[in-house]
Formats: sequence, structure tokens, C-alpha cells
Amino acid sequence: MANVEPTQSTAIEDNLTITDAEVISFLALDSTLAYPWISMLITTAKQLADKFCNNPFNSSGVVVIPDAVKFGVLMLISSLYNRMIMAQGGQVVSGPMIEQKAGDLMIKYGDITRASIYYGPNNLPDDVVLYLKAYRLTPGKAEVVSDYGKLSS
Repeated sequence: MANVEPTQSTAIEDNLTITDAEVISFLALDSTLAYPWISMLITTAKQLADKFCNNPFNSSGVVVIPDAVKFGVLMLISSLYNRMIMAQGGQVVSGPMIEQKAGDLMIKYGDITRASIYYGPNNLPDDVVLYLKAYRLTPGKAEVVSDYGKLSS
């Protein structure tokens, strides 16, 4: 009989609803401003949580994502957001990462989608692991998030 590699669960990404408004509130951001990168953080955090937990959360044919997992994903979004802000020098900015110097004036533009964020399922922040580890079934392959926020092997 051939060896079959186990399938990675995507239960969190497919079934956990986290809205932009929830994240804006959780991060205590100004709700009157637009944050086009929030959906990227939500998707990335869900994918990393799935990679860490690898749990279908299937009970009698019904997928139920526990509140502790949702809170862990929100904490991961917060951590990703904080790292993104640190990579941008402490400010939320957009545009290409360019430095222009004109005399004594230096202007720096940043692109938040290129912030260096390297988390994998085996090196999530401790405060995130605290909420997710109880739901971890089988550790998946070590994968990291690239600087564009997409999973790569």
C-alpha cells in the first residue's frame, strides 16, 4: 500500500469569520480610515493558524471553531500588524519603498505588503501559541510566510 501524505486542514481559513471591523476594533485603529491591508493580515493569520493546528474541527459533521482559536487568530493578526508597523518605521504608510533625497530633505515611502514577516507553524509568538496549542493535532511541515504574506514551503 502506498504512503499517502496527510491532508492539511483549512478549517480555520474556510470557516472562521473575522471581519475587517472586528480587526479594526481589536487593534484600536481609527474606524473612519480605510485599511486595505487588513484582509491580507486576516488571511495570513488564518493560514498560519491552520498550519499550526492542522485540525479539521469537525464534530459529527459540523465544523465548529472554538472562541479560543478565534482569539488566538486575532492575537496573531495583532502580532503581524505590529511587525508590519515596526518594518515601516513605526507608521502606517503606503506606496513603494523609496527614499528620495533633495538637499537636506529625505522622503521615505513604504509598502506594507512587503513588510518582512516570517512566521511558520513552529515559531508563532508565545502569546498566540497559548491559545492555539490545545487544538493542535498533528504538526504540519515547516512553512514560512514570505515577505509578501503568502505561504511558501
